This record gives sequence, structure tokens and C-alpha cells, in this order.
Amino acid sequence: MKTRTVALSGLMTLLSCGLVAGQSVPPENPDLEAPLVDCPRRPVIAFLCESGEVCVPLGIEHADSVHTSNGAWQEGELCFLADSAGAYGFTVTAFSWGGQQYCDLTVVVVADCPEVTTVVDPDTLHILEANILPPLPVRLYLEVDAASYTVHDIEPATISINSAVLPDSAVMAPSGLGSEPEVLTVFLSLSKFIKGYWPVIDTIWSEYKVTGRFQDGYAFETTGQVTLVGYLSGDVNVDGSVDISDLMYLIDYFFRSGPAPVMPQPADLDGNTVLDISDLVLMIQHQFSL
Repeated sequence: MKTRTVALSGLMTLLSCGLVAGQSVPPENPDLEAPLVDCPRRPVIAFLCESGEVCVPLGIEHADSVHTSNGAWQEGELCFLADSAGAYGFTVTAFSWGGQQYCDLTVVVVADCPEVTTVVDPDTLHILEANILPPLPVRLYLEVDAASYTVHDIEPATISINSAVLPDSAVMAPSGLGSEPEVLTVFLSLSKFIKGYWPVIDTIWSEYKVTGRFQDGYAFETTGQVTLVGYLSGDVNVDGSVDISDLMYLIDYFFRSGPAPVMPQPADLDGNTVLDISDLVLMIQHQFSL
């Protein structure tokens, strides 16, 4: 077992200063600098969306240990659990062999849940254009309404559309929406965007969902609206119109061993998910207004 001998004169000095049994002995060359606490003169404002941990900066130097009346201090931050908005008071004491310093501070927690909104450009998408080369771009604009967050705080790598589709890129752009000077513009191809809606028959109005996280880890979810122009019911040959050629296509398929419809959904006129003679009857009635 290793031991260290303390000079008698040094030991007497420690005893005269009130060192009692059980107290630690200072190092042979102690740093006698008093601790420095960068104690704020005014209440510190912190933002909170839901109950959880709140951390505020609090600089402390030359301290061997730090005691807090609530929460804990570590690596330049005072962290504590807050269950609601309001004022939280703290006494922080920094200790060193050179002395100690107190800091009484107040943290005012403000409820602030960021609201993210989105719009799509263009707001009407045509399914028949999904495979055009070069791919047609779709832009999603994200705007943040909050006191403590901006679009610059969104982590682009975490963004997904409809919980599955990842964007091609995301950049800041001047805003034409509301009061925000900038929006986050998310780019992806039309074919990627419509993947979750396939197939689309006729024209529908639908929602899309954008999820992601801010740089501090807070998750967001928002929805927007889009109009999808899909395949026409009865457009059996998928040429963008319903005419006599579609009727002839079905006749060839049912009675002349012709090819099956390229897309079965537009040919399923009665919507029963089965392509049969009843769909041909509906096509004849449509063509001749029977």
C-alpha cells in the first residue's frame, strides 16, 4: 500500500485551519484559486414543449466540486426536470481549496411547441407524368412557427415523407409563405412522391405527411394537402383518354386472346377488384350512352 508523508509544519497548518478527522488532505501544491461562477444577473429564459429535462448554460471555473439545490451541474450546464412552465429557483455553490462561491439564479421556463407547416409545389400532380425523363421535381416547403425554433434548426437528414420516402435534397430558400424570411425547401421526384398512393384512379384530394427532428432531438410531424390526377376509369390502354379504342382493347382481351390491360385498375370499371365481363358491359354502356 502506498502512503504519502505530510511535513509536520504543513500538518500543523492544516490543523490550525480547522481540518478534522475524515476530511481530505489537499495536494502538496494545491491550486488556491477561488472558483469563478458566471452567475447571470437576470432570469434565464428556457423553452419547453413537454415535461422533461431543461438545460441552461452556467459557466464555472476552478471548481473541485459543485453543489446545486436542484438538478445537477455538468460540463457547463445546469440541468433539471421541469413538469410545467414557470419560474424555477436555484442555489449553486462551487468549491475549491481556494474558497467557494455562491450563485442564486432563476430559470423561467416558457411553454413553446414548434408548429411546422408544409405546402407542396405543384399542388396538383399527374400520375401519368411519373415516369417522364428527366424526372419531374416536387418541392415541399417547410415553415416553423415558434419562439425558440427556426427552419435552420431542422435536421434535413431526418426528414421523411409519408414515413417511408426520403427526399433527394433540402436547402434554405426565401419565403413566400407567411412571416418567416426563409423556408426549408425539400426536393424529391414525382415518382418518389406518389409511391405511397399507387395506383390512383381519377382525381383525388389527399394528405401527405412530413416527419423529422430538430437539432436538439425534438421530433415534429406535419401534414399538407395535394391533388392527385390519376388514371381515368375506363382508360384501358392508358393513353390519357376514354374512347372506342379502350372498348376494342377489352373486346380483344376477352374474346380474341388479346393482351391484358397494362393497368388492371382503370379497366375495373365496377371497382370490385376483378376484371370480368361486367366491366366490358359497363364500357359498352358508357361508349353508347345506354
